[in-house]
Amino acid sequence: MRNKIYVLVAAVVLFASNTEAQSLVSAETVTSVSELVLELTFGMDAANGVDVVRVEYVTTDVEGRQDTASGLLLLPLGEGPYPQVIYQHGTVNSREDVPSNQMGGWELGLAIAGSGFITIVPDFHGLGVSRGVHPYVHAESEALAAIDELLAVQGYLEDIDLPTNDQLFVTGYSQGGHAAMAAHLVLERDFADQFTVTASAPMSGPYSISGDMIDFTIGQDTEYDFVGYLAWVMLSYQRVYGNLPATEDIFKSQYVPLVDQFENETITLGELNEELITLILEETGGLVQPRVMFNDDILDIILTGVDHPINTALRDNDVFDWLPNAPVRMLYCGMDEQVTFQNALTAEAAMQARGAADVEAVLVDEDANHGSCVFPAATFMIAYFQSLVDITSSVADFEETSFRLFPNPTNDWISIETDHVNLPSDILIYNIIGERVMEINQPDSRIDVSRLEVGTYIIQMIDNGEVFNSTITITN
Repeated sequence: MRNKIYVLVAAVVLFASNTEAQSLVSAETVTSVSELVLELTFGMDAANGVDVVRVEYVTTDVEGRQDTASGLLLLPLGEGPYPQVIYQHGTVNSREDVPSNQMGGWELGLAIAGSGFITIVPDFHGLGVSRGVHPYVHAESEALAAIDELLAVQGYLEDIDLPTNDQLFVTGYSQGGHAAMAAHLVLERDFADQFTVTASAPMSGPYSISGDMIDFTIGQDTEYDFVGYLAWVMLSYQRVYGNLPATEDIFKSQYVPLVDQFENETITLGELNEELITLILEETGGLVQPRVMFNDDILDIILTGVDHPINTALRDNDVFDWLPNAPVRMLYCGMDEQVTFQNALTAEAAMQARGAADVEAVLVDEDANHGSCVFPAATFMIAYFQSLVDITSSVADFEETSFRLFPNPTNDWISIETDHVNLPSDILIYNIIGERVMEINQPDSRIDVSRLEVGTYIIQMIDNGEVFNSTITITN
């Protein structure tokens, strides 16, 4: 375990000074998790143990004021250098249900760190120690909560002599998928002089807030069990934009007290959702249709998409229609009942239409719902990031020493091109859940992959004990 407590000397006078955002206020190592525990917990081959560090740092809230935010910094137990990963968590139940309290989906961040990545896990604004209503699915604040933590911890990593390499990956699940996409966008737009995104893998995220998610949640005759999310979105955008109608003007009168209680943090999201469903069922006679919560004029405004502050806010938080420079893999499952998988397909089409060179929506499990999608999506994400660590750590080295695979995607054969004297001595191919599906000793330059099922695979090429990782996609 590394040094236990690190506190910024100026922290006690933080708000009496002109301390800028992105300063680290404190860092405390709260526990260490061994490789064995990681392997038993996650069923993974851990690369290292992990130090769990709770951090607080200065950020800027949606009103432009300095605030203190909280999160985790998960550190591989080793010498490094390590790549860094931003991991954004999904929707949580309350202010306390967050990674800094070792709750709120922090375990996935632990698995990432146990796979050899320094992992940054913010709580988000309005959660943990940060004040105010959480700006739920608000793209800019989600992005900056993560980026400010990333910036704040760089000096700490130097102080504890844990070196990083030049790679940065971005991921997140559910709301965190939306946040991951937002963070990737903002990093390339505003922080390209400080960080270069190597790749991102948003998972099961609502990238099309104003389109796919509206249709999925309050479209005609739509049933949707996660009605509390819609109330939280309205509260979020009321705080951020300041020009949305009042709660009583958005929702019918019987729903307003519950929304107010949630805003005041006297009930949790789970309690809000349960009580709202009870009222909806009374109104509909047995159908969970969130649309009935809204006053008729507001419902009409949202569904028609007319020029209105609500629709402006919804569109402002779409994160699908932009041009990423780094590769993006949007991971989704076919039976997701909380976030329609159409979000990933919409984003793929929009980004490719803008000319994105390496963007793909990846179906990781056709039959999994939102909860059961976590494991296959996370397994793919970690394997995908690991496949890029060696081959992208230095562009010059990659160009001089890598093996190149083509065509990719393919449905029958794949060829190996190399500047090496010899072809690799062995080739190992793994599916997205880590199972070895092919092993080839002394391969030829042309490999028959026609028996592989449609999907994405990790391919390892071994040359004189050195491992080169890449991915291949098998199509119909």
